[in-house]
Amino acid sequence: MIPMDYDLVIVGTGTAGTNAAFVCSSGGMRVAIADFRPYGGTCALRGCAPKKVLVGATSTLAHAKRMQGLGMFGPDLEFDWGSLIRFKRSFTDLIPEKRMHYYKRNGIDTYSGVATFRGPDSLYVGEEALSSRYFLVASGSVPRKLNIPGEGHLLTSEDFMELDKLPESIIFVGGGYISFEFSHVAASAGAEVKIIHKGPNPLPGFDGAVVKRLLDATKALGIEVILDSQVASIESNEKGVMVKSTKNREFLYSEADCAVHGAGRVPELDALALDNANVDHSSKGVIVNSFLQSTSNPNVYAAGDVVQGRPMLKALAEHEGIIAGNNILHGNKLEMDYSVTPSVLFTMPEMASVGLTEGQAKAEGLDYVVKEMDMSSWFSSRHIGMGNAYSKVIKDKAHDHILGAHLICPRAGDLINVFALAIKAKMPARELKEIPWAFPTNTSDLAYMV
Repeated sequence: MIPMDYDLVIVGTGTAGTNAAFVCSSGGMRVAIADFRPYGGTCALRGCAPKKVLVGATSTLAHAKRMQGLGMFGPDLEFDWGSLIRFKRSFTDLIPEKRMHYYKRNGIDTYSGVATFRGPDSLYVGEEALSSRYFLVASGSVPRKLNIPGEGHLLTSEDFMELDKLPESIIFVGGGYISFEFSHVAASAGAEVKIIHKGPNPLPGFDGAVVKRLLDATKALGIEVILDSQVASIESNEKGVMVKSTKNREFLYSEADCAVHGAGRVPELDALALDNANVDHSSKGVIVNSFLQSTSNPNVYAAGDVVQGRPMLKALAEHEGIIAGNNILHGNKLEMDYSVTPSVLFTMPEMASVGLTEGQAKAEGLDYVVKEMDMSSWFSSRHIGMGNAYSKVIKDKAHDHILGAHLICPRAGDLINVFALAIKAKMPARELKEIPWAFPTNTSDLAYMV
């Protein structure tokens, strides 16, 4: 038998790949990890973490504006986008070097370059060939190709977070996470913002009732939202860009300093040549079983945004990396559970969801009840000048178990984790009412939501 260079080669240095590398190297495996970009992955370098830095500053600015006349007076706070971006870089710039030291400290070999499979048990990283008993594909995601003329003029969210100066006007193409989160950031910082979405319902993964209220909050920030409008082309002009779209069989022309891609992301698989390794996949990702193992090549596993059929969330990638690593090390013993997956949209206010939407509960034929609460006048919203808050909780009628929770309110991202715990533990809603939650906190509202 020809000796292999490694026991495990991992493609991707994000959360999933790093966790798997640590599990397997700690268990005595010879591990290598490769990436063609700076080490750290999407979330840490160009995704959720740096985005939250921008949200933190601009939400503070928006809060100050809301409180004008409610204890705050005088001119608006001064805001400098360039200094915010420099602050953001203080979180991201050191990550690649720290990640490299982490790998070396744990005996993990590193390679820089594009990874391409050459067969079922080997791949190239650049021009260097590596053989291995096992592989983990954890290469992350990239913006979806839109196949429209001029899409090369679109900035990515990564490009947006590297702008040293905030454009005066911005168009977001697509009605996904990126468009809504970054449009709220940009509008709160003073930009003129527009979102163009091809369908009638943006953010399809969320319950329609909370999305409706998010649209109200978005428009209240001065953001124009155009629905049912298909982008036909993007051209550069003297101002910056011209976005041509269609609505009701008529052309719309929208000008701005720049346009940003906000129409979703897809797994980054093109360069891997997975067919060479007999790894079944689709445009939605690598096809795996419940152990995160390829259904067609038992020596290949996948974790993170490349896994077909699951939301692209950092929290899932973290668990998938640990589970895949353990299954590679010890054999298939751990299965990934996606049944309770909270998600948060960091808008102003935040929007969050966990469990079933009402539409899903109805489609499954469940016997359920819905409790909706308009929380706009509640203390938790009014004391910070926030006028848009709502909750929708779906419960199993027979056992009072929470099936789903959908929120738009201050600190929805923290509240949703409590609902996730209740769903996971099959805690009856009445037990949430019985807990004497610390008051006045946003969590103390839970007793009234259920």
